[in-house]
Amino acid sequence: MKKGILTCPGKVLLLGGYSVVSPAGKGLVLSPSAFGYILPNQTKIQSDQNRLRIRSPQLGLSLNYESSSTGQIKDLNKTANPFVESAISIAAAYIGAKGLFQNRIQVDNLLLLDDSFYTLQKTIALLHNTRFSYFEPEEIRKTGLGSSSSVILLTLSSILRQFLNESVSDKLIHILAQTANSKAQKKVGSGFDISACLFGNQIYKRFPSNAVDFLLQNLNAPDFDKLVDEVISNQKDYEWGAPERKITGLKGLKLIFLDFSVGSNSRIMASKVMQYLSKNQSYASDFIDRANKAVEEAASLLDSLSDQKSENDGKRMQALNDEYIELMYKLGIDCDVHVQPRRIKELLASIRKKDERVYFAISPGAGGYDAACLLADSSLPLETLESIIRDFPGLADTRLTIKSFSISDHGLRVLPETDPLISDIDVIHNLSLIHISEPTRQAEISYAVFCLKKK
Repeated sequence: MKKGILTCPGKVLLLGGYSVVSPAGKGLVLSPSAFGYILPNQTKIQSDQNRLRIRSPQLGLSLNYESSSTGQIKDLNKTANPFVESAISIAAAYIGAKGLFQNRIQVDNLLLLDDSFYTLQKTIALLHNTRFSYFEPEEIRKTGLGSSSSVILLTLSSILRQFLNESVSDKLIHILAQTANSKAQKKVGSGFDISACLFGNQIYKRFPSNAVDFLLQNLNAPDFDKLVDEVISNQKDYEWGAPERKITGLKGLKLIFLDFSVGSNSRIMASKVMQYLSKNQSYASDFIDRANKAVEEAASLLDSLSDQKSENDGKRMQALNDEYIELMYKLGIDCDVHVQPRRIKELLASIRKKDERVYFAISPGAGGYDAACLLADSSLPLETLESIIRDFPGLADTRLTIKSFSISDHGLRVLPETDPLISDIDVIHNLSLIHISEPTRQAEISYAVFCLKKK
């Protein structure tokens, strides 16, 4: 039995880097139109174990698990994927505690991600259309748009829907997905990425970290489902079922990503910044307060920019950009971390100066040399932007990839039956991944061959 295809967008933290980690901080999170998809498929089986399989032909993955009636997961794979595994283990703990693994179901779900989640160095083949490519994992680089959080959210929510007969609230999905993400990352992070994939564009406020810590410590509890429900109901000062403020209707605007293919170690950067802020409480309080005010004003300006295209609002957004980027630049100087690298800062200022259709430009999230994100009027041609960048001194030898996205107005949802993409995904679902060993080589080599199943 197949059920509706689930889809969710990517994420970008436009404002709120580092401050969003604090319970007092906020972030402005937008959802670029890079989407993940999962096609649920299940059958009844005669077995003592439930079988759970997640396939991703793009990455050559076929991950298999077995679950006992109590939700204990057995990993049957030679290689691990922490995001899929964490999503399955958290979903299984909840379903098993509810006693719903008695249904004896074989799950075989197909997971797909838009190519735009990655910078592809070498595309091996196209899967039926140009939206999904098959590629070697070592030949790709993530662009920071939330592919991992999409994998967690889609895997977890699809399995919950399959065993709970689709009666799954956003509250339940949110808290379990944040728990799965923390398990995969081996730390309780800010969580804005999961929230963006689930709810879409928003002002984000961090969930209480002690709630997720508590659930991680009690994963094997026989009443895990009741503990989850209690945490949700007892959290009077936090709404798990909705963001701090949802932002909709961002028409006429787009996001443009500049991928510099350089790379920064965001974990080390974040660690240094957070250590500095924890040791300088007065500085941290002032930084968070200023960042929050910028988040709120930017959200209000977004509403007016998308509705009226007021010239004054555009100029105020650009002025706010100057103020905010200086705030982040100073943070980097004080912490000795390249939060907003000077060279990228100068490039973004040059872009905005030469074309006023760029309203906001920043190194998003934790910052660094990885990428920059531009919020621009949808009328801005990429050719114009490319010309401006070519004229900027010192970028001749930089391998730069430019990607443009509309801003999605949706979070997690079932793909409408009228969407033409459904037929493409159904075709890919009927492809089998066959691994062939080549005996003439000293080491075993795995090749991917896609063949149509006979109906």
